[in-house]
Amino acid sequence: MEIHEVARFIHIRDVIHGGEEFVVRYWGTGLTDALGYEGTGKAIHEMYNEIMAKTAYQICREVLHSELPILSTGNVIWDSDKSFKKFISLILPLDGTDMPLAHILTGLDFVKPT
Repeated sequence: MEIHEVARFIHIRDVIHGGEEFVVRYWGTGLTDALGYEGTGKAIHEMYNEIMAKTAYQICREVLHSELPILSTGNVIWDSDKSFKKFISLILPLDGTDMPLAHILTGLDFVKPT
C-alpha cells in the first residue's frame, strides 16, 4: 500500500503534438500541499516562471527523445515564496497505446531543511 504515499508526490504529463507542449493529467495531493497550488490540466508555461518553464521543457523533451529517465535536483525557483525548498525529482518516460511515448511521469521528494 506504499503506492498511495508515493502517488501523492507524482505528476503525469501528457505529451502534446510530439512534445510541443506537456499538460498535467495527474497531480498528486502531496504536491498541492507542498507547493500550494493544483497543477491538473495545466501546461508547463501556465505553471512556471520563464526560467523554470525553459528548464522544464528542456527536461521533458530530453526524456521524450531519449526515452531515458532523468534525475534532477534543485530549489523550487518557480515559486519565490518557496524558493527555500529543495527537491529531488525523477522524470520517467511512459509508453502509451496510441504513440511510443505518450506521458512523462515525475516523482518529487522535498528535502527537509537541516
